[in-house]
Amino acid sequence: VRPESTISDAQRTSCSSDLNKLASKRKILFGSGSADLDSSSNKVLDEIAATIKRCGDISVRVEGHTDSTGGAKKNQEISEARAKSVVDYLAGAGLDRAKLTAVGYGESKPIASNKSRKSRALNRRIEFTIE
Repeated sequence: VRPESTISDAQRTSCSSDLNKLASKRKILFGSGSADLDSSSNKVLDEIAATIKRCGDISVRVEGHTDSTGGAKKNQEISEARAKSVVDYLAGAGLDRAKLTAVGYGESKPIASNKSRKSRALNRRIEFTIE
């Protein structure tokens, strides 16, 4: 059980918004079909780590999502592994691992149709939720 955060709801909302803006503006990329972070993602991950540090005493859920290409079981596994890779990176950047949780949702929470390459790319994402 994690200790309750001491930040206000307004701070929580602001931090969550800032994190997800960073993640959506500059994608966190992985090798195709893998959970290996692409080195081009280091800058945005460093910015995300700095944002989390500025937010103060918070816990963060790192959420991995995939498109619907391939099997549901494999997509679930890769979304979990990708979220864990992001948690590992953030912990390596000095964040308290005990305040980071990796969760994979596979293809279960699409934000686009999966009917085109562009919409599938939107569904392959990492999101952050302040807990």
